[in-house]
Amino acid sequence: MDNVLEKEGVTCFLHTRIIGAKTKDGEIKSIQCVDDEGIFQVEARVFVDATGDANLAHLSGADTLWGDEEGNVQAATLPFRLSGVDISCDLTPEAVEQAVIKAKKAGIQHLTREKGFILKREGSNQLAVLLPSVMPTGLSSQELTKMELDTRRQALYYVEAFRRYLKGMEQCELTMIGPSIGFRETRRIKGKSMIKAKDVLNRKKCEDGVARGGWKPEIHKDTDKMATYMDVKEGSWFDIPLGALQSDNIGNLYAAGRMISADEAAFAAVRVMGTCFATGHSAGVAAAVQAEYGKADIRKIRAELDRQGALL
Repeated sequence: MDNVLEKEGVTCFLHTRIIGAKTKDGEIKSIQCVDDEGIFQVEARVFVDATGDANLAHLSGADTLWGDEEGNVQAATLPFRLSGVDISCDLTPEAVEQAVIKAKKAGIQHLTREKGFILKREGSNQLAVLLPSVMPTGLSSQELTKMELDTRRQALYYVEAFRRYLKGMEQCELTMIGPSIGFRETRRIKGKSMIKAKDVLNRKKCEDGVARGGWKPEIHKDTDKMATYMDVKEGSWFDIPLGALQSDNIGNLYAAGRMISADEAAFAAVRVMGTCFATGHSAGVAAAVQAEYGKADIRKIRAELDRQGALL
């Protein structure tokens, strides 16, 4: 990727955070960033928010959404790894659930999710564990700190539970805890159009589609349960319209990844990595077209995406 960016003449600012945005007449004129040397400003004709948390949208005054109609988002999870495990042991969600239930009955505290995934790593005796979970309520430093302290504590107690109640893990050791909590959902933009659950379930196609989605809605609504899935029409995909990537009130702002405009169930389908790659590609091309021609011409956007090999 470094080579590709260099070849295309892209200027990168790694180790940088956005801290502000200046808007005028419904458009972003510049953004303020900070690095270890201080604050600097970046100007552009069009901007793409790929922060994962709609930070640019939030700072620019763009309309954003948080969770469902009641303000509830999906559970966040902190992964960790174990070593010293007999990898032939039963690691099915059912076996994990029974071990955690026994641990809770025995008085082991700070355990949330009972049923979850423990994944084997090919050619290794290490396991990846996806269990410690919390329900996010905000993105302040205090809230993030609280969530990470909570889930790290959970990881330690899960290790104790596995040693005592999951056969083959009696000698397991904690080898790594994720560097930060993994969010499934935080802020997202309110777009010119919104992908609805029925669009996903019926695999809806549209003339202004700029990316495809193929994942069924996967909703993590509790810290103590596995995800629920919604059945979809088999054998096809659903289109993601350009309007779902465009802010409804900031004329030169696009969103990519898990921040695009979608209702609760549709969001649970578009937030996954493959779709994030596709919408990132589409947002970049759309922004470039708008910067060059002064408007988001859907024909030009789709033609350029097609030229670059995107699936439309």
